[in-house]
Amino acid sequence: MTVVLALSQSPGPLCPNLKTLRWTDTDENHVPLLQSLLTPSLADLTLPDFVLWSPEISMQLISTCPSLTNLLIQGYGIPDAKDMILLERLSQLHSLEFFKCHALDEAAITTLSSLPSLVELSVELREILQLQHPRPSLKPPTFKSLETLTLELADNKLSILTSLLEPIRFKPRSVSFSMRRLPSPDMLHLLFVALVNACDSQQLSYISLRILARHWLSGIDRHQISLSTLDPLLAFPNVESFTLDAMCNISLDDDAIDALRNTGPS
Repeated sequence: MTVVLALSQSPGPLCPNLKTLRWTDTDENHVPLLQSLLTPSLADLTLPDFVLWSPEISMQLISTCPSLTNLLIQGYGIPDAKDMILLERLSQLHSLEFFKCHALDEAAITTLSSLPSLVELSVELREILQLQHPRPSLKPPTFKSLETLTLELADNKLSILTSLLEPIRFKPRSVSFSMRRLPSPDMLHLLFVALVNACDSQQLSYISLRILARHWLSGIDRHQISLSTLDPLLAFPNVESFTLDAMCNISLDDDAIDALRNTGPS
């Protein structure tokens, strides 16, 4: 503890040319040491969530790290919409290109959608997410620079995911979804329809759907995927890769396979 205090009381930054920092310490008494490591050169930062929610850290991050491009928040995630001060501070990270976090609420998603340089977003959507419909603040030009979107649905309520996509208009190259269980073919069809409406059809090249449950379901829950489930994706003429990683039955005849094969670029 004496060493930590001595280092944290340094008159200047401990590492003035530091570019990458992975901070996993959960002892609040060591936060002063973290503050001494935040420098203008920092570009890549990983923090536990409770550390970022500290007003001192979030304020220093905004004022001291103008070149921050990658921010990974470990832990439960962003608090509810009551903490608007923190969200407003995040919106000032204009150089941020990559952001990964868990449990975003609608206010946090709205804030992130306005970041001008955000290229990659990876978040987990929990059941606590409550989206108003429609969501005007998520309409264009939201996520105008976003190229890669990764969404994990923790509670398998697909309506949350489709509601999130409905008001968004953006131009990603890659979209990935992860879910606990495979939705019904009808619900999966609705997800793909929402994706078609949200994404620029000329830009999207990579689509991935991964089901985390690694076992066969039984009886009525064993869904069968056919072309009628996947046909919204035919609207994307430049798809180079579509991955469906799930334990399920696939029912595609030769005509369906030809239709899917002819969708991508020649």
